[in-house]
Amino acid sequence: GVVDTGTSHLGVPGPYDKELANMLKVDAGDLLDCRLAKSPKLEIDLDGGKTIELFASSYMRRLPLREGVSVSSEKGVTLDDKDTKKNAKTEVPFERPGYVQLKFGSSSTEMKCIRPKDPVQCLPEAANRRDDIYGDKFHVHVQGENVCVNRTDIPGGWGMDLTFHCPEPWVVEK
Repeated sequence: GVVDTGTSHLGVPGPYDKELANMLKVDAGDLLDCRLAKSPKLEIDLDGGKTIELFASSYMRRLPLREGVSVSSEKGVTLDDKDTKKNAKTEVPFERPGYVQLKFGSSSTEMKCIRPKDPVQCLPEAANRRDDIYGDKFHVHVQGENVCVNRTDIPGGWGMDLTFHCPEPWVVEK
């Protein structure tokens, strides 16, 4: 199988795509954003005992789709062996001169620290400048060589894959 964390679409083998779609389909009522609908959790079991849990915010989409956009396929997903080997790279590195992408992931506690490979100067609100649907609020601070985030809106951790960007020191104007 293939796990690609860079997309919001599920690739499902042709024989099972309609069955899975029917299992996940819910009435969104008057909502224009199906990611906000009360929907079932999708669990994908991987080799090695790992399980990926996906909630509606990860597998649903905003409605209506823009004109000319289609997210369906009559065949589902099919891969030839040559395509699998050719497309083995799944992650495209973040590239913006002078900025470092910080990947914190999820956390079971309200504070998490990482050591970035390059020095950064993060503003305290840097983790709140994200393009996602979550309302989680954080405070960013430095402890030695580590960059830390504290969740400030509610006590406890977070489930989202927290990622944000901070400038390198030479980018920040004095």
